[in-house]
Amino acid sequence: MRYLLTMLFILPLTSHACLELQKDSVKVQWTGYKTAAKLGVSGVFTDVKHDGKTKAETIDDLINGASLTMNLSTPSSGDASRDANLKNKFFKLIGNQATAKVTKIAKGLARVDVKMGKKTVEVALSPDLKDDVLTLTGTLDMFDFAIDSAFASISKTCRALHEGKTWNDVALKITANVTPCKAQ
Repeated sequence: MRYLLTMLFILPLTSHACLELQKDSVKVQWTGYKTAAKLGVSGVFTDVKHDGKTKAETIDDLINGASLTMNLSTPSSGDASRDANLKNKFFKLIGNQATAKVTKIAKGLARVDVKMGKKTVEVALSPDLKDDVLTLTGTLDMFDFAIDSAFASISKTCRALHEGKTWNDVALKITANVTPCKAQ
């Protein structure tokens, strides 16, 4: 009897149902930091392309191998002046796009190759699924991408607004709606 009760509780935790990622819901949010108090400034790219599975039995299978392409000329932070500075004084110096590709899932982390400028860096992102929203979060260091001239440009442009301090770490948050597959 104990075995039967144990199986009744464990089986639902280990069973896999089909999950479907809604491609049009994929968002890439970034948070950069300014001032000695490390105040966050967040925004998104309004042009993001997803290439990868849209249906799988597990989150790991759904995201492994997936890639995103972000159009760097489409930052949106809710402030037109800031967006113009980001576009013209930072991202324009890096290139037209950045890419991110999940290469491996290990120990609860998604290993993601992020390419900005001419350099690709592996970044660890933590996946989580809650209330039908898949979220991957992590941090990247702009200095790892050898984009020093772009960093210097935005730091100089925003020196007064940043009170002389622009931080090199950037928080990433990728979200997508994931729902149970529809019966066919």
